[in-house]
Amino acid sequence: MTRGKGVISRPDPAGFLAGRDDVALGLVVVLGACARLLLLHGVGEVVNSDDAMAGIMALSILRGDFPVFFPGDGYMGSLESYATAVLFRLLGPSPALLYAVPCALSVGLIGLVYRL
Repeated sequence: MTRGKGVISRPDPAGFLAGRDDVALGLVVVLGACARLLLLHGVGEVVNSDDAMAGIMALSILRGDFPVFFPGDGYMGSLESYATAVLFRLLGPSPALLYAVPCALSVGLIGLVYRL
């Protein structure tokens, strides 16, 4: 507590990161990325059917198809498949890359949600 001109000010109860939004955001993003990398590290050669669908769409994008929605769905977009297609083009198809795109997108989402 400090006193000045008859006003008592109290320390900010928000904690040690109060007023340091960039530090807090960086800390949260790094922690989120580490958690996701731990999950990504355990990916073997087995791919579940949901992730395989994104991979199949990515391969189809590389062959010249440009879908807006998942085949058979009128509501689920194909952003993940386009990003996966870019990685497939650069690094070659692999199960780890199927999980790398959602990992990267979720880390980006941490920053966006934090800014709310």
